[in-house]
Amino acid sequence: MCKKKSIFWDLPYWWFLDVRHTLDGMHITKNMTESLLGSLMEAKGKGKDSLNTHLGLQTLKVRPELHPKLQPDGTHKLLVASWTLETKMKKKLLSFVGYQY
Repeated sequence: MCKKKSIFWDLPYWWFLDVRHTLDGMHITKNMTESLLGSLMEAKGKGKDSLNTHLGLQTLKVRPELHPKLQPDGTHKLLVASWTLETKMKKKLLSFVGYQY
């Protein structure tokens, strides 16, 4: 039926796995947490809130309060979403996890 053999079958532990197609819950949780906290904390490069995202909202004609504003110098100003945390709340969240801001 299948003409190609997966390279995973060469792994020594692959034969003993009960379910070979499971997703790795630890990495899914890590990636989702990084993405969520990156968006809430406005961390550069960690969230999913980018210029392309805002331009997509503008193209779809949804959430006009988040459409990018064109500046006189040709750059786009990205407006902050309502779900991002203010500085006071960021400090409170970071102090909760033991990080000094």
